[in-house]
Amino acid sequence: MSTTVLFVGVVVFAFVAGRVLERFTAKAFALAGVEYLLLGVLLGPVLGVLGREVMQALDLFVSTVLGVLGFLVGLEIRQIRASME
Repeated sequence: MSTTVLFVGVVVFAFVAGRVLERFTAKAFALAGVEYLLLGVLLGPVLGVLGREVMQALDLFVSTVLGVLGFLVGLEIRQIRASME
């Protein structure tokens, strides 16, 4: 299977699964992204869909996304610190 097709499928599935879980669990408790972590564990080590070869092919994308997430977390922390002062 093509790495691109697999990646797009995983992203779409994660988005849909996250929205469904968010709809049903928002009233009970907030997961705050735990559903994506569980989905990653399920697709990675448990089912073996995202093997070593696929992750190596997506290395540049994963590094870029992690950098952007770190940047956004840093901005959020900066905003929290500014509101505390």
